[in-house]
Formats: sequence, structure tokens, C-alpha cells
Amino acid sequence: MPRALLVPAILTLAACAAQTPVPAGPLPLPPEEVIPAPATGALIEGAAYDVVSIDGQLVPDGFGAGFTIRDGRLEGNDGCNALSGPVVQTERTLRIGPLVGTLMACPALVMDRAAGLARALAEVDGARHGPGATVALTRAGRDRVVVQQQRP
Repeated sequence: MPRALLVPAILTLAACAAQTPVPAGPLPLPPEEVIPAPATGALIEGAAYDVVSIDGQLVPDGFGAGFTIRDGRLEGNDGCNALSGPVVQTERTLRIGPLVGTLMACPALVMDRAAGLARALAEVDGARHGPGATVALTRAGRDRVVVQQQRP
């Protein structure tokens, strides 16, 4: 193509590109379900956590409730039974469950506490980092379960 024709062709293409409509205001965000989880989510992939409190009540030493997040799943123990279920973290939310577990019999107090933990985890809708290596798992901004990351 001769150079004399090349410049007008480039200018014509540039003018066409400049006329592409641009939406006013911010672009809409995709639904939360498709926003990828942040690189540093509330719960760290592969980390193990011990339950510190359930609905504001400290759990006794030796209660044994805790879990690990691995491949988008929670795997752990509620103090009596093994627990397992999906975990979905986005930039805005944290969802756990539905949870499934074993059906071992334990003392009534332990079973009540374990049932409270399972209920609280199933109702979680968010999380925030606390002091040290703690994470508060929340429902409507209220702490439901506080966990402490185990040291490696």
C-alpha cells in the first residue's frame, strides 16, 4: 500500500475506534458467586484452625474442635464428630456448608457444644481477622465462631 494511502487509513481506523460507546459510571460487578476468592482469604488454604469460642463462649481446653481448609473444603472435628463440607470465600463473603459428619455418641455437654458449633458454622456469612492469628467467623457482623490458626 502506498504511504500516501496508509496515513488516511490509519486515521480512519482511529476515528472508528474513538467512536465506540463507553458506558457512563462504574462497570457492573459480576454476581458474588463468580468473583474469585482473594489471594489472602479470611481462612488460609492448607492452614489448620482450633476453635476458641462459639457464640461468645470460650471452649474448654481439650475440647478438640478444629478444622483445616483444603481444596475449598472444611475437614475437621466438632469436638465429638468428624465434619466435612464446602467452603466458598469471595472478596465479600464466606460460606461454609452444608456440613456432614459422623454420628458418634459423646457426653451430653460435648454433644450440645458440638451441635452449637455445627449450627454456627452453617450460618456464617463473613469473617474478619482478629488479634494474632485469630479469625472471627461472623453472621450479620456478629461473631459466631472464633478460630486460632495453629502454629506450624
